[in-house]
Amino acid sequence: MENQWPGSPSFQFKLKPELDKFIKIGSKYLYIEKVNKLNWFGAFGACREIGGQLVIIQDKKELNSINDLIAHNDTYWLGINDLAYEGIYRTWLSQENAPFVKWTLGEPNNENDNQDCVVLFETTMWDLECVKNRFFICEAIIEE
Repeated sequence: MENQWPGSPSFQFKLKPELDKFIKIGSKYLYIEKVNKLNWFGAFGACREIGGQLVIIQDKKELNSINDLIAHNDTYWLGINDLAYEGIYRTWLSQENAPFVKWTLGEPNNENDNQDCVVLFETTMWDLECVKNRFFICEAIIEE
C-alpha cells in the first residue's frame, strides 16, 4: 500500500521491519540514521519505509542506552511532538502522551511560536522546528 505524506516523496509502508537494518537495545530494535538528515516528516516516512516509527523513549534506562550509541554533537528526531495541541507532547501514531521526556533547562520553549517536534541532543530533549533537517532514530514495529 503506497502512502504519501504531504510535501514529501512517496514512500511504502512496510508490514514487517527489515531487522537487518536495526540493532537490538534492551527489548527494542533501533535504527540510528547517522548519514542523511531529514525534516521531521521525512524522518517519519523514512522510518515507515523500513518497517518502523520514530522512536518513543520509554524511560531513563532506555535514554542512557541510546545516548551510548549516538554522536553527542548531533541532534536526532524522536517520535514526539506537540503539533496537535501546543505544550502537550504526544506520540505521533497513538496520540498518547509521551511516556518519558527529559528536557534540557529552558525547554520546551516553542521559540518563535513554531517549535513543535522533539529532538535528542546530547543527553536531553529539545523542541525544534519540524522543517529543520536532522538525523533520526527509528524503532522497529514488531507485531506480536
